[in-house]
Amino acid sequence: MLNSLHFLETAITLSVQITFVVGLTWGLNQLIREERKRCRLWTCSYALILLLVGLAVAAPHPRLFHPWKSFSTESLVTLAEFEQKSGQALLLIWLIGFVATLMLMAFRFCLIHRFLKRCQKLEQHSKAGKELYQVLLDSQDNFNRLFMKNRPIQVLVSSEVTTPFCWQFHSPYVVLPEYLIGFEPTSIEYIVRHELEHLQTGHPLQLFLQRLVEALFWFHPLVWWATRKSDLHREFACDEAAIQTKQEIVEYLRTLLTIVEYTTSHKDNLPSSLNFSRGRQAIARRAERLVMLASANGESIRAQLPCHIAMICLVSFSLLISWFWLPLNVLASTRSNWSPWPKWSASVLHDLGVPARDFEIFSQRTELDEMKEHLSQQRKTRE
Repeated sequence: MLNSLHFLETAITLSVQITFVVGLTWGLNQLIREERKRCRLWTCSYALILLLVGLAVAAPHPRLFHPWKSFSTESLVTLAEFEQKSGQALLLIWLIGFVATLMLMAFRFCLIHRFLKRCQKLEQHSKAGKELYQVLLDSQDNFNRLFMKNRPIQVLVSSEVTTPFCWQFHSPYVVLPEYLIGFEPTSIEYIVRHELEHLQTGHPLQLFLQRLVEALFWFHPLVWWATRKSDLHREFACDEAAIQTKQEIVEYLRTLLTIVEYTTSHKDNLPSSLNFSRGRQAIARRAERLVMLASANGESIRAQLPCHIAMICLVSFSLLISWFWLPLNVLASTRSNWSPWPKWSASVLHDLGVPARDFEIFSQRTELDEMKEHLSQQRKTRE
């Protein structure tokens, strides 16, 4: 079982481990030129963070150092009691934040799920909507991408939102604000290309992994920093997929600014994470990058690291860092260089027919009680 001392040690160690993983992901991203590949690397990073969590709570880990061996019994008892109280307080705080984050995610999911039921299909909305949908189908590029695994991507319209967005749980959706139907069909095509790129490249799955990491490490500032970075790279990748020529960049930029202008004067309460225009700083960065792309005269001279090499480096480093374990538990056994296998995961392995034994029968509660009794006897002897 995971007691307060285990929790304290595991939480601090994992926080340090994912700090290194996020830092390396950011560093490798600087060596990759294509935004789509940068997004894949962030997806890999989130999956590896979840793997580190699984290894930390379900598998034994090496305990190569025992810094508390030289401490006196009195100091160990004092430290153990302090760690117990700190671990209990941190566990309670973490649980409150974790449950609150999960409830917020569930609330947003229900909100969007109910919203999608109120939307109309574009081809059934109006005559203009039907004509616009036909224009999208007539576009060879969009026609092929309006299907995912032989399932059609539904294009919906609503007057309740101010910015386009996409959504996928079981079925994929692209939602357009009603006022966009009056736009030039070419402008709408750019927007649809942007949203289709989100769906076709698996951004909803990346977002799901990202949300799980955010829920587990809601207290970690680097996790939220990584969220902003990966959000921005997703938008960069979809912007690049939506435009092909400099003329398209200019028109796309004009459409983006028009939507931003509309959203500043109209309130949008739908909390979707794959909005077309979300966050003023992100919009400014995207506009700045589009201007840079439009004014670029040639290929970048920056060297590019192949994505698969970057992923191999990241996976190797993450597996290596999983062996890095901070020996903060003062009551950990000094008779083994491995932490005991957690009982619940050992039981699962036994049920699956895989032999897994505890490395050492060791009760920290008994150990602390014995230390207290020994300390009490020492004091009586002195008196």
